[in-house]
Amino acid sequence: MYEMFSSRATFQKFPSRRLPAAEKRPRLRPSTIEFSSLTEGLVTECHHRALATAVATSGINTLFGPGPRSEVSELKPYAESDLTIFRSLKTMVEQASEDEVGLPRLTSYLEMLADGQQAFEAYSLEVHTLGEQRAGIVHQRQLKAAWKNACCFAILALDELEGAVSPGLPEAYLQNHKVLNSLLSSAAHGFKPCVDASNQLFMPPLPQQRRWPRHSVLQTCQVTIEGCTATAFVRDVSAGGLGLDHMPPLARGKYIAVELECGRLLTGTVAWCRETSAGMQFCKPLLPSDPLIRG
Repeated sequence: MYEMFSSRATFQKFPSRRLPAAEKRPRLRPSTIEFSSLTEGLVTECHHRALATAVATSGINTLFGPGPRSEVSELKPYAESDLTIFRSLKTMVEQASEDEVGLPRLTSYLEMLADGQQAFEAYSLEVHTLGEQRAGIVHQRQLKAAWKNACCFAILALDELEGAVSPGLPEAYLQNHKVLNSLLSSAAHGFKPCVDASNQLFMPPLPQQRRWPRHSVLQTCQVTIEGCTATAFVRDVSAGGLGLDHMPPLARGKYIAVELECGRLLTGTVAWCRETSAGMQFCKPLLPSDPLIRG
């Protein structure tokens, strides 16, 4: 069904922003990828970006069709650049041997995603200077084409990635793939699968919902909140944050600093809290090569 999308030239109607040379053509042979915490990190990040692509495209489809429109500010979290996936892919490239070849469909998806992000940035900038109607006239065709392309190449990239690591891929990730395929296909055809009845964008739940895989830490730590320090317990860690137990009373959104037994200091905000348990979201996600998540 998507063979028509296998050539990048098919959709290239406008100048695109290229990825940096070091990240443009990763060298990694799908048949040699073994499932590990590193590949799981890449898979989960690809799923997260693909879901955000479906959400952004759904919102863009509302901008130029009949009915209520999404707000540009509502679209920004889904349509703006996020380099985490590049870091994950770059780390896998660094672990690959020199004679390995690339993941071309994943690379093409990232290039198409960059085109879509660039088109959205240009549109949102001119909304403030020209107004929505005039900015839409100028950017409608480019914006819709760029995000349609991103959806189509996301489908191909997920197919490629699943084929590369499927021997060890847990069932929940395979179920994610089916859900994402449906959402991306619907958005690419001009529908709005990620817009609810009240015209609000939302990220549909996936069978495997965690953006990053978690790894056990199981050690005491020192937690500092608003100048007060207490002893707590780190349950697990992911690239996005920490799971904490034996915590003092907290409020969501509070800034928090956690010092591990090794002396490493991690900072972030309280993402959730329930009795003496809490989740901390890092100010900046850890790299996939970080010793905390690499073991």
